[in-house]
Amino acid sequence: MNKKVYYNQADSRWAKHPYPAYPNYPNATIKSGGCGATSSAMIISSLTDKTIRPDTLGDIFRQKGIRVNGGTDTIKASKYISETYGIEYKRLY
Repeated sequence: MNKKVYYNQADSRWAKHPYPAYPNYPNATIKSGGCGATSSAMIISSLTDKTIRPDTLGDIFRQKGIRVNGGTDTIKASKYISETYGIEYKRLY
C-alpha cells in the first residue's frame, strides 16, 4: 500500500457522531474525544486495502470495550487492529 489517508476528527461528516465514555464523558463526540478512533482509522485506511471512517471505527471501539473513560485503550486498539486488519505492531514497554 502506498496511499496516505488523512482524517480530521472535526470533519463535519463525523464530528458530532457520539463517542461517549462513561461515567465522565457521556456527551463526548468524535470531535471532542475521538483522537484514538480517528488516528486508528488513518492507520487502517493507509496501510491496508480497506477504508474505514472514524465514526465507524468509533462505534466498533465502543462495542468492543476499547473506548474507555477518558480515551481509547491503546493496547486493546492495537491488538484489535492487528488481529482484524493484519497490521503488525510491537509493544515497546
